[in-house]
Amino acid sequence: MEEAERLLLHKFLTGFCTEEEHQSVRELLDSAEGRNLLDELMREREMQAWDSPKQPDPSMQQQVQQKLAEMQKRITTYEEEQQGPLAVKGRVIRWQRVFRYAAIFTGFLMLTGLAVWQFNQQRSAVTNTAQYTEKTNTQGIPVRYVLPDSTEVFLAAGSTLKYPEGLAGKQRIVLLEGEAFFDVTPNKDKPFIIRTGEVETRVLGTSFKVSAFDGHPLEVAVATGKVGVSRTKGTERKELAYLTPGRRVSWNRQTDAVTESNVEVAELVQWKAGDLIFNEQPMEEVAAILERRFGAGFRFADEASRRVRVSGTFTPEESVEGVVDMLSFVGKFNYQLSSDKQFITIKKQGK
Repeated sequence: MEEAERLLLHKFLTGFCTEEEHQSVRELLDSAEGRNLLDELMREREMQAWDSPKQPDPSMQQQVQQKLAEMQKRITTYEEEQQGPLAVKGRVIRWQRVFRYAAIFTGFLMLTGLAVWQFNQQRSAVTNTAQYTEKTNTQGIPVRYVLPDSTEVFLAAGSTLKYPEGLAGKQRIVLLEGEAFFDVTPNKDKPFIIRTGEVETRVLGTSFKVSAFDGHPLEVAVATGKVGVSRTKGTERKELAYLTPGRRVSWNRQTDAVTESNVEVAELVQWKAGDLIFNEQPMEEVAAILERRFGAGFRFADEASRRVRVSGTFTPEESVEGVVDMLSFVGKFNYQLSSDKQFITIKKQGK
């Protein structure tokens, strides 16, 4: 039910409600839950606008002013309605506060392309460092970090995690680029949210793995608890999956295709311990994982060698040569290590 209410308030904030939906908004904001949800949406939008400010465009000026005027007019109309003969004592003040808050915030969103961008240019690198904590794993096995709320994060090679100092706020929001396993400390009053571009993974307390490398499908796999995965594009919010233990979802950024499947929970536990696990994966995908883990580059002598599918499990102590040697036997391909041991060339047998 909350998701439908979120969408309704999204439409209200952007001015796309029908008359019937306007009435639903009135009823929703008469409750404490509705007002809290509105506050939450505003905070989420503010963080998105602050983290990803748009470039200024002088041609926007007139449109911005027009939209602000329209929003203020809509709010004024609501205020007049609330002051009618059926108004309940105390209700007028509350509604005026809510709608003025909405007007100010909506104005802030529309002006992010101008004022926020300009102010953002003036913020120093020191200020940015003070606001966010950043963890990066450049190479090797997953590195364990403990967040301020005691949540454990196992950050994969080639990955970066950012979060507000102290995880301040009513939600625990972290930003992930790459891949990580999360063992989230339960807190029913403060959801834990992982943002990877336009996709959001939301939990209260559970353990799961998120993989979100550029150029590859985003994947979320759950070991314990329940996880909701959604995509937000503008004001549109789409639920991708609601996962339970042993389930995973894959989302293709290019095609918007969503695929759900089973996953072995034991494999997720092995992954955070540093094991490499491949299940019928194309060698091109495996090579990208090995590059991040070991730093060695891969070259393919032909297209067929990219598509060879391989399986295998390897301990953290295994060398890249040992992994490739075993995979070459499984996938029936040849490989050659460069003289400086910086590159490995893969060639399908018989080519």
